[in-house]
Amino acid sequence: LSLARCCLDNSSANMLAGGLIRNRTLRHLSLSENDIGDEGVEAISAALEQHPALQSLDLSSNHFGENGVRFIAEGLARNRSLRSLDLSANSSIGDIGAKCLAAALDPQARSAASAKLQQLGLEECCINQTGRSALQKAAANRRSAGAPELLISFEPSSAAHQPWSKERGEGFVVVCSPGGVEITTTETGLGRLSWGQTDIALSIQLRIPWLRRWHRGTVFVEFGARKLHIEARCRPLLDLDLFAAISAEESSFSIREGLLEVTSASGARGI
Repeated sequence: LSLARCCLDNSSANMLAGGLIRNRTLRHLSLSENDIGDEGVEAISAALEQHPALQSLDLSSNHFGENGVRFIAEGLARNRSLRSLDLSANSSIGDIGAKCLAAALDPQARSAASAKLQQLGLEECCINQTGRSALQKAAANRRSAGAPELLISFEPSSAAHQPWSKERGEGFVVVCSPGGVEITTTETGLGRLSWGQTDIALSIQLRIPWLRRWHRGTVFVEFGARKLHIEARCRPLLDLDLFAAISAEESSFSIREGLLEVTSASGARGI
């Protein structure tokens, strides 16, 4: 059953959980790219504890964090049917959420008869080495206990979030002057970008098809004196070198369906 991109929220998840409790045969459920938060995940997790047949659950690209993962871990530790769980692109999970999952999956912490999971997706969840180590230790303990192999996928650059990541985005250079704006790049993708300028501000629109309003918590915009750095879901999107000073205090960004708009206020009128 796929309910991906169905605008489901916490209320919808609560109603769906009631149906899951009554259903005894559903094997695959996708709830990806919705707006399910911690409250909705709590309801789904409670249903997960009792479901005898569900083998795969996709909760990627929703809006829950470490509190929601605690509920998932509780349900996971008691579930004996789930084989695949995808929590990717929920960037607030972090190390704390990873440790909760590790405790639920480690046979040294829980009953070895529980948690039969074999695939766990945690890409773009902002999990650094501490969280990865906890999960990898749990996977090793499962192997030692004779449990099925647990394959865990992480975001390739899943180190702890640091401003001005060493991994650069698309490398645009933006030149601001009274005569207008010039954007140059040696890379592809310029068609995703548009801009406008007044004598006191530069407005940049970046079109990202998967972006939704509820993803605001996964978007990071760093305003430097002459730089602009943008990330979404822990992935660098743009590094802009501005040849004019901007005022970080008066700069802002907004999100609409498929569009990220950044307004950089000039640090000096006329630049």
